[in-house]
Amino acid sequence: LRRNLLSNFCRLRIPLFLHTIPTQPTRFTFHQQHTMVVGGFTKQNTNSSDIQEVAQFALNQIKMRSNSINANQMEMANIVSAETQVVAGLNYRLVLAINTPNGKSQNYQVTVYKDLQGDMSLSNMSIQS
Repeated sequence: LRRNLLSNFCRLRIPLFLHTIPTQPTRFTFHQQHTMVVGGFTKQNTNSSDIQEVAQFALNQIKMRSNSINANQMEMANIVSAETQVVAGLNYRLVLAINTPNGKSQNYQVTVYKDLQGDMSLSNMSIQS
């Protein structure tokens, strides 16, 4: 009797158990405005006042570090892209289109660090070709 009960129990349970196993992997779709990677950079709106402030700071730093006599004539055409990374403060990675004194536009990729007190420093700058 005990063997029959155990045998009946297994016969009844196994098909139910196997029936609940999905045949296809379950996929979850999350609808978010931005995809965020922990410790990575997150895209930002280039029109935000914070990004505009950091871009202006970066332009002033580029002018100061430029070898050109006419560096003061450099003007920002637009902010091509902006990303932030949370650290002990914020890293801003921007691509700026800057009109140079010779009439050409060049893209500069800059990284600006803003500490917890709000002080900014240009930590990286390169001209994109």
